[in-house]
Amino acid sequence: MTQAVEVFEAHGLIKDGIPMVSRQAILMLEDEMVKVFGAGEHQETFPVTHRFANDVYAREILLPAETIVIGKIHRHGHLNVITKGRCAVLTEFGVEDYVAPCTFISLAGTKRAVYVYEDTVWTTFHGTSKTNVDEIEDDIICKTFEEFDALQQLENKQ
Repeated sequence: MTQAVEVFEAHGLIKDGIPMVSRQAILMLEDEMVKVFGAGEHQETFPVTHRFANDVYAREILLPAETIVIGKIHRHGHLNVITKGRCAVLTEFGVEDYVAPCTFISLAGTKRAVYVYEDTVWTTFHGTSKTNVDEIEDDIICKTFEEFDALQQLENKQ
């Protein structure tokens, strides 16, 4: 068991009977965190820098040590680069430890719970010609797993 899983369990963020490695556990963790910290972006705690170049959008976020962050559900696979720090990432597929520098691909539909061991700089890259961050988010994010699953079914029929 990783330190991240121990942290999630020690704070009572994952309830008994729920498999830790599951969509349900990540959603439950997110619900518990919203109860404690409130909903919405926490820009002062997790500063974000937006960069644009040649139809590529890069979203760089600073994740402070000893924090837990819940990501959003991305519609498409995309590149991730961690340039500084160390963190553990819980998804429905398992728990991975990432140590900078590292680059990896996120699968479409993945939602993450991240435990940050050390201050971490994490950048995601998305192909788009848009420069309005709200419009980009509307294009690349699903609000729920149900929305993502419906999108996948629609794409599979085409």
